[in-house]
Amino acid sequence: MTDTSNTWHSNPAKSTAADATSSGQNERPNIIFIMTDQQRYDTINALGFPFMDTPNLDRLVREGTSFSNCHVAGASCVPARASL
Repeated sequence: MTDTSNTWHSNPAKSTAADATSSGQNERPNIIFIMTDQQRYDTINALGFPFMDTPNLDRLVREGTSFSNCHVAGASCVPARASL
């Protein structure tokens, strides 16, 4: 019997970490987590608001990961970061 629980398609994060380790890169990824209170996604140029100048956030969106379907489980007056 073959164990396939660790294949790349069942756990892409584990596969990515293994690839980085085997290529001589640092085992721990660099993660930048930016969370602003009460900021809509469409106030960032790269996410659909062409009238806002946000070059650094635009670059992070282009070269990193952007989540577009996130929700907060609190009322709008509660700071979003408290939901973490």
